[in-house]
Amino acid sequence: MLQCVSPTDCDIIREYGCAVVDCSWARLDDTPFNRMKTPHPRVLPFLVAANPINYGKPYQLSCVEAIAATLIITGFPNEAELYLGKFSWGHSFLELNSELLEKYTLCTSSEEIITAQEMYLKKAWQEKLDRLTLPDFPENNTESEEEKEEKEEKDTHAVLKVTEDLSDMKI
Repeated sequence: MLQCVSPTDCDIIREYGCAVVDCSWARLDDTPFNRMKTPHPRVLPFLVAANPINYGKPYQLSCVEAIAATLIITGFPNEAELYLGKFSWGHSFLELNSELLEKYTLCTSSEEIITAQEMYLKKAWQEKLDRLTLPDFPENNTESEEEKEEKEEKDTHAVLKVTEDLSDMKI
C-alpha cells in the first residue's frame, strides 16, 4: 500500500533525496507504478497546480511542484523555494497551497496528512455549498432601529384603525 509523504520522511529525503515519475497526465493509467522498484514509494496529498498548463487543477502538479511539495512537507522549505524560483510561476504554487502545506508540515504521520487533507476538502466543499445558497443580491438593511420601530408602530396603528372601522360597521 502506498503511503502519503509526511514529515516523518525527513531522514529518507536527507539520505536518498526524492524523485518523481515524469509522465503525461493523459497516460497516467498506462504508467506501471506497480513495477517500480523503490524502497520508499510515496504519493502526495491534495495540492493544486500553479503551472501554466494545469493552473488550478488539483493533483496535476508539474514535476518541480511535486518535488517542492515533498521538500516542504519533509522539512526542506529553502530547497523547495530554490527549485520553484527557477520558474516565473513558482511563487504561485506556494501561495495557492500555503494553507495546506502548513497543515501538512504540522502532521506527524501519513495518516495525519490524510486526515488533514480530508478535513480541508470537507471544509472547502461546505464553503462552496454555503456560497451557492446565498441570495444573488444583498439585503437592503438601510433602515435604522428607530425607523423600524416607527414603521412597526404605524403598522400596529393601521391595524387597530382597520379593526375599529370594521367593528363600527353595521351589516
